[in-house]
Order: sequence, then structure tokens, then C-alpha cells
Amino acid sequence: SQPSIPATGAPAGSGGLGRGGTIRIDVADHEGGDAGALSGGTFSLSASGFDSDGSAFGSGGTIGIFDTAAAESGSLVLGDLFAEALGFGSESLGFELVTDTGRIEVLGTVDIFVDNDASFTGIGDGSLEVGTSLSVRSNGGSIALVQDPGAMAFLIGARNIQLSAVGAINGGSAGIFASEDVRAEAGGDVGLGRVEAGDDILITGGSATIGFAKTNGEPDEDDGGEGSDDEQFASNLVVETSGTASVAEADVAGDIRLTSISANVQSSIKLKAGGEVFVDAATHVALVHAEGG
Repeated sequence: SQPSIPATGAPAGSGGLGRGGTIRIDVADHEGGDAGALSGGTFSLSASGFDSDGSAFGSGGTIGIFDTAAAESGSLVLGDLFAEALGFGSESLGFELVTDTGRIEVLGTVDIFVDNDASFTGIGDGSLEVGTSLSVRSNGGSIALVQDPGAMAFLIGARNIQLSAVGAINGGSAGIFASEDVRAEAGGDVGLGRVEAGDDILITGGSATIGFAKTNGEPDEDDGGEGSDDEQFASNLVVETSGTASVAEADVAGDIRLTSISANVQSSIKLKAGGEVFVDAATHVALVHAEGG
């Protein structure tokens, strides 16, 4: 056969937009009954789309992680997880994680960075447990935490949790637990069913709707630690919104600070603070019960 003839003297291409592909990790039990499992060290996944010279983004792809194995734990264990899908395009999801029955464990850090949406879904008793920090950033989309209607509870736990989206953060009825801080920042609305932190909970957005918030009075290193001069400023709940700030119930070791720049502040059950309760609303305040130390 005739060997290929290399082109010579052809101009380099420029200006073309690349498209990120699809990365999918599946853990499932074998049809014969053998248990499925995957364990590994650091996973660095990229489905970004770049132009021909790498100077700009094209169309981002999708990264998906699915654990449907029946084991309650140990079916999917990673050292660290870094996932990036940059570039705006036809794909609505930049990152998707689904856990069914078992617990996905990441012993170190999880860092998700996408331009489109990011979604986390719990089915059955599925949960996500992260050893250190969990960071999810969406440059142009929203972040969703989805508890399947048949699920017992979808729980996400880490030492520190940071959610940041240009769009909305929709937590549904999922539970978020951090031994230190939880930070949720959205250009759109923030909705969280249950959020608990050892230290601070900090939420900013268009409007915020929080079902239950709790801090446990455990200052982290940023607060100087136990016994430091800054200890009294630890373990606060701070909600700052342009729209309505609504916290149905809160049990906070430090202060509760609820601010709405242009709308209401409201609580339908009870606000309890070991420190003080501060409320600032542009229109009106509606609290059933507020109790400060």
C-alpha cells in the first residue's frame, strides 16, 4: 500500500474551537454477583475545550462518576479528585456524580471546576465523604444536590465545604456537614435543606432559603483556635442576600447574622444563638422565635 505523504509548507490552523469529550467512571456489581469496586490515588480529569492554540476555551464536555455497587462502603475510594470541564457549549452538565446505596470516599481533596452545571445525586443510602476539603465552582451554571425521592438521606461531608456558582445553588433536602466551615456563594438563589458546621456557615446569594442550620462551636485555625483572642468570633451563621433571607430553624454556638439588602428576613420556627442575633432587612422582618445568649 502507498504510505502517507506528509504535507509540507501548509499554514498552521488558527481560531478553531475545540470541544471537550466525555469522561465516565462507573462502578457496578457484576451480573454474576461479584462485587464491583474501584480504589486509586489521585484522579485528575479534564474535559475542557480549547481553541487551536490553547489561548481560549471552546465547548466543555462532561465528567461523570457513578457508583451503583451494592456495598455500603469501599466500592469507590479515591485519594484525591480533581475535575475540570471548562468551555461554554451544548453540554448542560460539566460534572455529574451519582451514588447509590454505598458511600463514595475521597481520602484527600475534591476540587470541581466547570463552566456549566455541576450535579450530585444520592440514591438509596448513597453519600459522599471527603477527608479534607470539597470545593465545587461553576463559572456559568448552577450547582445541584439532588436527593432521589426514594433515598433515605443524601449526605455530603468534609472538613471544609465551599460551593460557588454564577447561577443558583440548589441543595434540596440533602444534608451538608463540615467539621470546620461551610461557604455557599451564588449569583442566583441559594437553597439548602440542612447544613451543619463545626465552625462557621457563610451564605451569600440572590435569595437564600435554609431549612436547618447548626454550628457546634469548634473554632478552626482561621479563628485562632481554642482559647485564642478570636475564639469568641467563631461558629457563626452569616447569611447575606439581595433578596429574601429565610432560615426556618437554626441552633448556633456563636452569632446569627441575617441581612437582606432589598427584601425580607424571616424564620418560621426558631433562631437560637449562643451569642447574639442580628437582623437587617430592607422591608420587613418576620421571626417566630429568636433567642440569643
